[in-house]
Amino acid sequence: MHATDIAGDEARHDAPRAPARLPRALLPVALLALAGCATPGQPESQRAVQQQLAAVSTSAGEGVAGALDADADAIANRLRALQAAPLTRQAAVEIALLRSPRVGAEFARLGLARADLIGASRLSNPTLGGARLTADGASLTTINFALGLGDLLLLPARKRLSAADFQRTQRVVAQQMLVLVADVETAWYAAVSARQVATLRDAVANAASLSAELAQRFFDAGNIIEVQLASERAAASQARIDAARAALDARRVRLALLRTLGVATEAAWKVPDTLPQPVATPSDAATLLALAARQRADLDAARREVALLEDALGVARRWRLLGELRIGGERERETPGQALSGPTLELALPIFDQGQAGIARAGAQLDASRAALRDLELAVGEDVRVALDQLDTARIAVAEFEKALVPAQQAVVAQQQLRVNFMLIGQFELLLAKRQEYDAYQGWFEALRDFWVAHTDLQRAIGGALPGSPTETKPALGPQELPGMPAEPDLYRNAPRAGAPDAGAAPEAAAVERKEPQP
Repeated sequence: MHATDIAGDEARHDAPRAPARLPRALLPVALLALAGCATPGQPESQRAVQQQLAAVSTSAGEGVAGALDADADAIANRLRALQAAPLTRQAAVEIALLRSPRVGAEFARLGLARADLIGASRLSNPTLGGARLTADGASLTTINFALGLGDLLLLPARKRLSAADFQRTQRVVAQQMLVLVADVETAWYAAVSARQVATLRDAVANAASLSAELAQRFFDAGNIIEVQLASERAAASQARIDAARAALDARRVRLALLRTLGVATEAAWKVPDTLPQPVATPSDAATLLALAARQRADLDAARREVALLEDALGVARRWRLLGELRIGGERERETPGQALSGPTLELALPIFDQGQAGIARAGAQLDASRAALRDLELAVGEDVRVALDQLDTARIAVAEFEKALVPAQQAVVAQQQLRVNFMLIGQFELLLAKRQEYDAYQGWFEALRDFWVAHTDLQRAIGGALPGSPTETKPALGPQELPGMPAEPDLYRNAPRAGAPDAGAAPEAAAVERKEPQP
């Protein structure tokens, strides 16, 4: 039973579930998923794909053999267990491998290749024919039997070519499983980052609204002029718009993640609040290019296709003169009279067709395959270099935000707070600094997302886990851990009211620039 057969139980399985790191944590869950996709007669196909996944994974895991024996009930139980936990990376990958229609489509492709292999291993059925003719009381009975000898002669070549194509298809399926994992990881990073940004934008919108309310009270008390009030109102309106857009983007990205997982989009799952901290990664392009050339499954599949077509061209040339060739026997009996029997042979004479078309077709397919391989090799090299550059740039950005920009904005807020305490500026300048500080936090979170997306892209480019990457990572700072949300109550306490300012107003309120109200 295929894992996606459980899709009919959507109503029971759409509670919170939980993602994985590219091939590092891929293998155990992949094996469980592939076992769920099993159909009778295909265990050797799945085991071959699993071994190829293990070849590019940093950890094989001890439960590999047991995962092959998983059935539909075990898969359903596993899905229910995942629903009860937060949607981590490991859980998201596991869910996708168990539920994504892409898994079923890829293994259907493997099933087609296996069917071709079975067909190539069989001879064409022999033919049995007969006739009975009668005239003037006499009759003639004929029975004939024939077997295609050409099929028998070409059987070893057909089996060899089909087996090679089956091996190539296994590599293609393995590559697509790795691509699915990378897509899930990318969607998960985007969903976490979008949720962080939405949380920040919502906090800034609340602070801006309170700032606008405070400005109204100052204006009513005659402490600020109308242009300052309008400026605060405009800032609050823009902050609310930004918060609404961030909430929409968070929902859109979340739905995209669920779509990648292959589950119902109305499922009320929540991703964590934090992304992992950056990890050390290799930066030697030559090493990564060599690794990609060695372990990219699609490259190996393309090379296998070239070898397969070279073999096919050789077969076409070797047997170019072999047309239809049938051997058999025939028995003929005429009444009254004796029965006659003997062997038969049918041979197509290569007078007009000497296999020129087949040779030309095989040669053209080989040329196209070689060109496709070369193009793929160039694309892999470009993917590795671009992903490495993006990863290095994202690492620089994360470090700049963490070590320079965010601390600088925090220092600005601290200095502005001191100036407010000494009545040198008003609350509005402090609130502006707070909003700028949260803009820096947002940039930090987005840079961290970009790092992990580039990290995933690099793993996708080399076809496996980056060498030396740790299996466990610590979470980075989340929105709820940021020091001092903008909407701090003490900034608004004892603000002046219309009519007469409070006697107990905060000292900094008196420092706001005073303007005589207009008559």
